[in-house]
Amino acid sequence: MTTILKFKRKSGEYKYTQTNLEWTTRQGIYYIHYPFLIYKDMMSLEYKLTHISSGAQICSTSYLYGAKYIASRLLPLPQWLLPTKSLVSHMSQEQRLFCTDIITRYRSETKDRISKLDKKCPFTI
Repeated sequence: MTTILKFKRKSGEYKYTQTNLEWTTRQGIYYIHYPFLIYKDMMSLEYKLTHISSGAQICSTSYLYGAKYIASRLLPLPQWLLPTKSLVSHMSQEQRLFCTDIITRYRSETKDRISKLDKKCPFTI
């Protein structure tokens, strides 16, 4: 099983960008482990995994554990340390496929199901 990153739980202001690329500030509980931030969207009741430097959303997940797991799997890619929204354009085709597969495979899964799927995941970096 992949080791899950230790996210720090905080309460206060956090920022992210919306589809119109404007920064939005919200109050509430969020989880941080550079370069990732996770918060719960109270409208959709989903957890949003975002890239801190650019504020861009990486994915939405049904469960907090899923967001932490996806972040843990994506962290080895050095492009996440770039402070730009276009960091995906700096990834190879293989790295993009890896990210897409990890997000698609785990975004809606429970902790128990993630444990089972993790044993079968063909992609590693």
